[in-house]
Amino acid sequence: MDFNGKPIIFCEYEDDFTLGDAYGEGHQLVLGNDGIFLLSFFIAFVFNWIGFFLSFCSTNTIAGRYGAISGFGLSLTKWILIVRFSDYFFGYFEGNLWLWWIFLAVGILLFTSGLINYAKARKVASRIASLKKSRFLFIY
Repeated sequence: MDFNGKPIIFCEYEDDFTLGDAYGEGHQLVLGNDGIFLLSFFIAFVFNWIGFFLSFCSTNTIAGRYGAISGFGLSLTKWILIVRFSDYFFGYFEGNLWLWWIFLAVGILLFTSGLINYAKARKVASRIASLKKSRFLFIY
């Protein structure tokens, strides 16, 4: 019993961290794990934009979606560098050098933002999990 005379009810919590308080139960994204992040990253990196759409749309985890974004960013950077320094595409970027820099910056930005946002989500998930455990031990 608490101070108001009501019984204290302890609820079990899910092992997976969920985001999206404004949505219903079916629209929440679970965190996932590093394996899903890496799998999604490599699919998007190897298969380029088709792999990005495949891995981004087929997963419902935060790790999978940020892995797809990060892999697509590195894939975009890879292809911009291949086109820029290849003999086959000689003269393709000669008049529009600023366009090369913009695509390169967008690719690097997508890659780093995917990594950083996934790291932030993992940090928040571990912090919330430790708070729930400490609150349970404190009340108990």
